[in-house]
Amino acid sequence: MDTEALNDIKCRACPVTDGAGNELLYPVLFEAAWQYIEKNYHGLDAPEANIYDCLTASLTLYDADLAFILELDEELEACQYLYVKAREGFDMAGRGPDEALLFSNLFTDIIRKDEQFCFTDEDLTAAHPEEYKWLQEHGIKSAMAVPFKTRTGLVAFFGVHNARRFLNKTSFLTLSTKALANEIRALRMSQLQNPSRYYSPELADDDVVIKLFGGFDIYTNLGSLSFSDISSVQCSRFLLYLLKNRSRTIPVREIADVLWPDQLIDNPYGMVKGVAFRVRKILDSVCPQKLVVARAGTYAVNDALTLIIDAEEFDQLCDRVHSSKLSAVDRQIIYEKILRVYKGDMLPGYESEIWLMGWVGYYQIKYLELLKEYLALLQETAQYGKIFEAVSNVLSICYDDGEVYAFLIGALVSLNKLELAKSYYMRVEKLLSPEKRKEFIDVWNESKK
Repeated sequence: MDTEALNDIKCRACPVTDGAGNELLYPVLFEAAWQYIEKNYHGLDAPEANIYDCLTASLTLYDADLAFILELDEELEACQYLYVKAREGFDMAGRGPDEALLFSNLFTDIIRKDEQFCFTDEDLTAAHPEEYKWLQEHGIKSAMAVPFKTRTGLVAFFGVHNARRFLNKTSFLTLSTKALANEIRALRMSQLQNPSRYYSPELADDDVVIKLFGGFDIYTNLGSLSFSDISSVQCSRFLLYLLKNRSRTIPVREIADVLWPDQLIDNPYGMVKGVAFRVRKILDSVCPQKLVVARAGTYAVNDALTLIIDAEEFDQLCDRVHSSKLSAVDRQIIYEKILRVYKGDMLPGYESEIWLMGWVGYYQIKYLELLKEYLALLQETAQYGKIFEAVSNVLSICYDDGEVYAFLIGALVSLNKLELAKSYYMRVEKLLSPEKRKEFIDVWNESKK
């Protein structure tokens, strides 16, 4: 990396006092900092490296402790650090996402959309004692930042903490935001165009497909998210609880009790807001509109979106299959659709969540009932090969159910595959009812005659 321009800034980095000397030095170092960014430009394929060069140049120009890009969620009035660059030796403890959110919650009167902010801890001593205390605890003596937006909808601030010179001189920060907006947009577009991401272009912008059976996946016309993309337990709980109760708005205290069931939370509004911010951030990559919305101390699923949930499709098919107007052929077609929708138990890994147990258990019971109805229909119509195929496909989610195995063994007997039938019988004998055990033993005995 060409560091000549950066070294030029550092060699003149002796602290200067406000006044004529400062006024003369600022334009000189401004030019050197901008030359550093231009000379080290990494091209269109390395937007993140270009972003960090902007942070490095600002950090050195202002002789600051930390340069940062802070993303603002206007609806939640919450912020999160997108990028940070600290001077060598600066303690980064307490500069994580949670602290950034706390910073925003305390400073909502100062941090406003489209308004730059600049303040020192001394400015807040009397009028804002809580904010002053927070700054003292986190070693922040001053904060200065300018707002910017990208065409991908990002609202953010670019700034520095603890600038030792040129406080209130924000022209370099403002100029840098032009480059940053382009680089962040390029990074965002490259993420959306990742060919490994599943996307469904036939979906409308307001369509959100949610799969709960056999996993937890979200699909839109921009891409997909899976359970592994939502690494935080609290984030997963938050989103699932809202989806389960999507017909209503949910108070913050109720959500806090779900997220931290064994804890007494002193500040539920701030902590839930932090989780909501992270969930919205995770979903931004695939949801053109916000899936989670905040409404006067409550949270809800955005009712402007069209949610296509596999559990609801399952329920609708269950209602249709029991219509008296259906022929046996039509009923069989719907049963087979139901089995395709149910790819496994709902939300594996979350079975221990008390508020989910009833929901998950309901679908387990319903699935088994419908599976047995389908197998009985196949048995009545002598489709023994289909019975074997159907049971083989669902054995992993049948919970060792004796009735399902009885259909399988009976089908094999009818197909005259007695040895294979005996093999299954020996494995599941304890699961079978006394009547079925006697029935199959009679078959074996009869076959020996």
